Amino acid sequence: MIDWSKPLRTVEGHYPCRVYRTDLKGDYPILITIDYGDWEETDKLNLDGRVHLDNKFSYIENIPEEKFVWINVYEHHNGELFINLSFKNKQDAEEFQSDIKNRVGCLKVKLERRFDE
Repeated sequence: MIDWSKPLRTVEGHYPCRVYRTDLKGDYPILITIDYGDWEETDKLNLDGRVHLDNKFSYIENIPEEKFVWINVYEHHNGELFINLSFKNKQDAEEFQSDIKNRVGCLKVKLERRFDE
């Protein structure tokens, strides 16, 4: 599902898009421009983010937002490192009370795929 209030781009080419209207009549109620760098193109979209360009369908998506988690790292008695759980913020990771006492650090990890679908 497209969030029209957040930044958008084309799926193919990742060209930035700007929304001008969301209340047009008909099957394509969204009015946008697509910024190709040297020029812009105006077109209409349906609510699923599908646009009809050059006699083919293209799609618009939200630009993925960066998402991070914090993961505690522990050392096993044989010296190997392992992880346990992930947390939404560093404070929660550091406050986590576990029966595992040999925590050696906390990693901030950037997730690379979208998790909103």
